[in-house]
Amino acid sequence: MKHACFILDSNKIEFFNNPITGVETVALNGREVSSKFSFFGGLHNLKINEEIYKLQVGINFLKAGGASASIYKGAAKLNLINRITKSEKLMLNLKFAACCIIGGVIGAYLGFYGIDLIFEHLH
Repeated sequence: MKHACFILDSNKIEFFNNPITGVETVALNGREVSSKFSFFGGLHNLKINEEIYKLQVGINFLKAGGASASIYKGAAKLNLINRITKSEKLMLNLKFAACCIIGGVIGAYLGFYGIDLIFEHLH
């Protein structure tokens, strides 16, 4: 799922996250430049015109899809606008809600029947 799209000068920086596998990917002008596993957010380095930038990803349940992304040049946070569309934000929120509901149902099911299994073994 695409969580962020930033325009820096004439460069397009996109951040994708797969909530099932936990793989985060950063693309620069349509080409993958960083990929790593993280469920709670990570730091991605990218080089643009000999300058090093960092894309910091974190969890923020107030943002679309539950993830936030910020770009830094050195220690300075750049004030860039996330340019994902309203339809992309809507799909992120729907997928995030579905993952939470499915996870809750699975957890409740396992918790409820797990307690029964424990009591069966005790008697």
